Amino acid sequence: DSAFSACDNVIPAYKKPQGGPMPPAREFFNTCLARPRVRSEHCIGILKGRFPYLKNIHVLIDGPKSMKRIIRFGNVCAILHNLLLKHDIPEDWVDEEFLDVD
Repeated sequence: DSAFSACDNVIPAYKKPQGGPMPPAREFFNTCLARPRVRSEHCIGILKGRFPYLKNIHVLIDGPKSMKRIIRFGNVCAILHNLLLKHDIPEDWVDEEFLDVD
């Protein structure tokens, strides 16, 4: 991603040379670099679809404690999502009145 520059923790993708094609080895590197990013973005999108609160978290991160709280909330969402994939939601958990949107 061109938004990032190289440092100890970041390996940016190669940019296409001006006026020429991208060498195959660099194109392959960029593809390998993009795959995990795309997968993680898809996972985040799935979680945001299931837990809309994740789309708009309004918490001021002002230190380690608030950061841990946000990370814990994300972890809880991932755990609940995985549990719901493996098990049906018990009927007594569903409020039919809430689901009726007429």
